[in-house]
Amino acid sequence: ISKFLGKSFVVIATLGHIKDLPKNSLGVDLSTLEPAFVWLPNKKKLIGKIITLAKDASAIYIATDPDREGEAIANSIREVLKNVKKPTFRVSLYELTPKAIYKALQNPGEINKSLVNAQLARRVLDRLVGYLLSPKASKALKLKGASVGRVQSPAIRLIVEREKKIQTFKPKTSYYIKAVFQDFEATLKYRFEKPENAKVFIEKFKDLPFEVLKIQSWQESISPPKAFKTATLQQVASQKLSISVSTVQKLAQMLYETGYITYPRTDSTRINYEKALEIQKHIKKLYGDKYLGTIYQEKMSAHECIRPVSIRKKPPEGILGELYRLILNTTLASLSSPAVVKKSKIYLRPIDQSQEFIASFQELDFDGFLRLLGETIESKPMPEIKEGDILIPLELKIFSVNTSPPERLTEATLIKALEKLGIGRPSTFATIVSTILERGYIKKQGKSLIPTQEAFDLIDFLEENYSMVIDFEYTKKMEELLEKIEKENINWKQVVKELFQEIIKLDSL
Repeated sequence: ISKFLGKSFVVIATLGHIKDLPKNSLGVDLSTLEPAFVWLPNKKKLIGKIITLAKDASAIYIATDPDREGEAIANSIREVLKNVKKPTFRVSLYELTPKAIYKALQNPGEINKSLVNAQLARRVLDRLVGYLLSPKASKALKLKGASVGRVQSPAIRLIVEREKKIQTFKPKTSYYIKAVFQDFEATLKYRFEKPENAKVFIEKFKDLPFEVLKIQSWQESISPPKAFKTATLQQVASQKLSISVSTVQKLAQMLYETGYITYPRTDSTRINYEKALEIQKHIKKLYGDKYLGTIYQEKMSAHECIRPVSIRKKPPEGILGELYRLILNTTLASLSSPAVVKKSKIYLRPIDQSQEFIASFQELDFDGFLRLLGETIESKPMPEIKEGDILIPLELKIFSVNTSPPERLTEATLIKALEKLGIGRPSTFATIVSTILERGYIKKQGKSLIPTQEAFDLIDFLEENYSMVIDFEYTKKMEELLEKIEKENINWKQVVKELFQEIIKLDSL
């Protein structure tokens, strides 16, 4: 930013929050819910430097991140500079390019008090849950440093419940009959519990020719993916690049700070319309009209999706480049046309019998967005067969299918589950995973997340004594109310009070 703006501007970073609730006390008045924020000791020199620079400036632009936490930091800076009588403006940057920065400077705004209040409510709620319940868990479990968190604990519950399902899983085997023909196989759509039951039908069908009763063919469209938002980028990149969710977020932040992508913490999949037209022009030039898709316009929000700032920019090297290309290709694919698959089914029946066998096929008719992703789908073309044909099977055989236990959650699938449940925010997903790993509630085995005994004990304790704290609907309700504070400017203390009273009902705190 400093390089873009030149010597007429002095640019300084806050390096995160400059004040927070105290470490060694609750820091919240339980009767009024007024937070007692303190200036962070390690930021005192920085604050002094900001004040000194501000006094010598002709105007002050506060350009912290364009989200709830960034708005709270902006408000803290405004408070620090309240005695510096200089024009002060709030600037929101969504991409770090000269054009975007100058446009933002020419259209400054004010600090959004609703966003600030939503962050206050979030911080106070987190403190009440963590500070008041963690000691009780430590005492009950005789475990020093047990930790209860508003979002952290429901995340642990998800992993524990998945492990319990795995531990109690009882495998079941089913048996089916398959008819093997020259160019394909067809399956009798009937499940047998014992192989000897299937053998009766094998004997019944073994010398019979099969008649082709019916052939069905149809086309199906496969929609292109939406452009990335934070949660989907973390899920897809973690799986495809085999890196942790926290690493994905750190790399995305680096790409943002070096001007490669837009702001990487967002709930939106919206693409700026002018930018979408520019990208589609590029698609048309490279691939032709038939690869052009629809520009979907979600309801307007300040944020966009995570997309490249310029599709003509040379990718960086190494893992940064891999992540950038994933974002680039997904953005291109999101504005491309659907893929088209031709599907077919052949229905056969042994002569003079009533049981039907079915064979399924699929072929890729048009690759559409798959071409831009560099992907394809497995094709299994239908042989040249017509209705009424008589076919002799080469073999009739029995095959078994075993039910499998649920798969353990990975970082990517945990985030997908949290997002589906409406728990957490884009800025917190990576932190949640890191926190439960660092605190010893979860261990990693390959990509799998495995709960420790401490995790089982904590969830059992919370279910018995503070079930609402790990209730998914309750956690979702808290997130929705924080969103309401952000969008409707309602009284944040009243919201926190109501939620806090629900916690109090569980125990006399």
